[in-house]
Amino acid sequence: MARSFNNEVLIIPGQEIDIKGRQEVELYLPNGATFRFLAHPGFPANSYVIENVQGLEIENDLHVIDKERVRALAEEHDLLLLSNSDAHRIDWIGRYYNEIDLEELIARAK
Repeated sequence: MARSFNNEVLIIPGQEIDIKGRQEVELYLPNGATFRFLAHPGFPANSYVIENVQGLEIENDLHVIDKERVRALAEEHDLLLLSNSDAHRIDWIGRYYNEIDLEELIARAK
């Protein structure tokens, strides 16, 4: 994830992990906080479970996402909506990005 701020870009380290048959992305924030979001909801089919996440992916380059369902889930559970490059190839890096206030991520993180 990157954030533009007065022509500066902040890269937040993270990784995609498998949790109970679905993929989640962990972002490692300052002061040891971790922000977690559900990656490509709907793939695999059982991955609409909302558990211990602060956000939902709504767009990426690799998977088709039911955006209407994801928006409804995000509203119901007060989750951030995020885009993700899901970069399986080097030229996919940065195709999708988010402009998010770092303080908001930290406030929502566990």
